[in-house]
This record gives sequence, C-alpha cells and structure tokens, in this order.
Amino acid sequence: MENSNETPLDPDDDLQASNELLRLKLELDHHMIMSGSSSELPPEVEHEWLKNIYDFEKQCKEAGKAMVYDILGRPPFKPYHELTREELRSELERLKAMMEAKGMGLDFCCEYDDEVIYRFITEELFEHETDAFLMEGMFRHFTYEEFHPNHDYDLRRYTLDFFEHIMERKWDDHYHGYYLSDKMTFQGKELSASMVSEILLAFQEAHTRFECKRAQIENVQFDLETGKGTVAMNIGYVAHPHQGMARIFEGTSKVSFNYSGDYWLICGFEFPGLSGGAKLK
Repeated sequence: MENSNETPLDPDDDLQASNELLRLKLELDHHMIMSGSSSELPPEVEHEWLKNIYDFEKQCKEAGKAMVYDILGRPPFKPYHELTREELRSELERLKAMMEAKGMGLDFCCEYDDEVIYRFITEELFEHETDAFLMEGMFRHFTYEEFHPNHDYDLRRYTLDFFEHIMERKWDDHYHGYYLSDKMTFQGKELSASMVSEILLAFQEAHTRFECKRAQIENVQFDLETGKGTVAMNIGYVAHPHQGMARIFEGTSKVSFNYSGDYWLICGFEFPGLSGGAKLK
C-alpha cells in the first residue's frame, strides 16, 4: 500500500543533486576546481553547462595530445635559409592559412620580422604538443611571447598600467598581489606590498581626480641573471585635491622590478607627488 504522506521529489532538487555529481566528477576525473554552485544560473541551465564542460574534457582526455605539425597533416616546408624574402613571405601566409583552417592562430604582442615568425612556426610550434581534440566552432590561440617572453615590452606595459591605475583612481587592494612584490622599497624604507598599497589608496583618495599630461618611458633596463629591472619614465600630471588649489607634479618616475616565477613584479618606485616634485598651478 502506498504511503500517501510521502512528499514527491522536487525536480529542482534532483537537478541540484545531478549538478553536484557532475562537479565532483570534474574534480576527480579532470582535476578541475568546481567550488559551489555556478553563479545564479537556473539548475537546468547549470546542468547543461556542466555537462558540456564534462563532455569536452572527456573528449580531450580520450583524444590525447598531438604535435601541431601532425594536426596540420605534416605539410611540406622548406628551411628559412632556402627561401628568398618574397618566397618566405608567401610561405608564411600559406602556413598561417593552414593553421586557421584547422582552428589555430598565432598572436603577437609586438612586431617581428617574417623570418623570426617563419622559424618559430617551423622549428618550434610544429613540435609543440597540444590537445588533439578541438570542438567545432572553437579556435586555439598560441601567443609567441608565451614561448619567447619580450621583457622590454612587459616592463613598459606593467609600468604604464601601474601609472594608469593610479591616474584613473582605479587602484584597489587586490591589485597589489598582481603588480607588487611582497617586499617593497618606498622612500628608502622596506615595506610590505599591503602597506604600499594603502599609501597608494590614501594618495588617490586624497584627490577628486588626476589629469595626466605626460607619460613617456625614457629608459628600460633589465638583467635576467640578477632578476632585476628598472624603467625610467618622464611624467607630468595635475592633481585636484578635495580642497585647495590643484597642483602640478612632474619629473622622472623610476620603477624597480624583481623577476620572480616568470613575472616581473614592482619592488620599488619613485613617484613625483609622493616623493616631492610639486609646484603650484
């Protein structure tokens, strides 16, 4: 005899249980960290999302790895030194078109000579192993600088980003873990990254806005053996405090870096406005 007091299962509860199982399988089978529910998605939408991820990871795992050259069908090519400049440019376009047809692209942060790109593709990227499986409609990107870091470019970019975050009053506590070394030198003192971050926050909060007039990098130096780098930048900006007259700060900003774990982190800086160099507007 059926128990009329039994409460029927809620479909949403059943889906939630299935979603929990999918998250657990992703963690156990594919070593993915799946903590908690996925945002505020409805259970049925989250279920499809998790199922698609699991199916994709399963197919990647089963397909294994393959060299880029094999995925492209092992196309014939000539060594760079056997090609004229015109031939090299034509061959480079042919290889790029073949990669694109197989859902692969090569990106660059900076400009390089055709010979550099051709040699990289034929001598390094061809030998690189990647997932043999690629879902239809997806595109796989390779970035040249991930294989050959451009330290001059990185140091310039980090310096300008650092200055820009302050000028736009966007510096936040979480940035210090991304930009700053654990130990910093500021105004001749050794401080923690969090203490320097508090100084930067106080500086920008003391002003309603900043007007950047000049930010020109003048010199970049780095030594990978010592893991040290410096960037000198000529800057000029107008700072508008909450009360009183606006002030002009200008001069040379020197930013020092440590190279740690394949990343450059700021370990010290001299900043007009925080270390002098002010004059009334």
